[in-house]
Amino acid sequence: MTRLKEQLVAGVARRHGRQAAQQVTADKRIGPGFVIETFSGFIDAADVEGLQRVLSGAAAGILPELDELTVLSATLRAATPRNPEYDHPLLDTVVDRLIAIDPTTDRATMRRRDGELFALWPAIGEQKTLDRIRKAVRTPAYRRDLTVLPRDLQPPRMS
Repeated sequence: MTRLKEQLVAGVARRHGRQAAQQVTADKRIGPGFVIETFSGFIDAADVEGLQRVLSGAAAGILPELDELTVLSATLRAATPRNPEYDHPLLDTVVDRLIAIDPTTDRATMRRRDGELFALWPAIGEQKTLDRIRKAVRTPAYRRDLTVLPRDLQPPRMS
C-alpha cells in the first residue's frame, strides 16, 4: 500500500505539478508522510535550479533537512553527465549541508547521511570534493569505496 501511495503522489506531481501533489498528501487517506514524493518532477527533469528556488521559496520548511538534501542530491545526480570533469555548481552547497548534519544524533541519521554522501559519487568531478566526502563519511564500507573518481574508474577487462 505504501508503494502505491508513493506512486500516486509522484504521478500527480509529474502530471499536474507539485502543488496538486501536495494537495493529495493533505488527504487523510494518503497523509503527509509522502510529501517528499511531490518533488519527483524536479528529479525527472533534472531541474536543480528550479528545485533550489522552490525549496527556498514556496516550499521552504515543508521537508525536514535530510529529506530536502535527499531530493537535492537525487536531482544533482540526474543533472550531472556521466563521468564529469567538474563538480556541478551546487554540489559543494549540498555536500556542505550534508556534512553539517550531526552524525552522532543517532545511528539511523548517520547511516542516511552517509548513504546520501556516498550516493553523490557519480556526480563528483573533482578530487578535493571526493576527499572531503571520504573524510566526512563514518561508514567503513563507504570510506573504502570512495577512493577514485568515476571518470578514473577502469572498466573490468573481459577475457
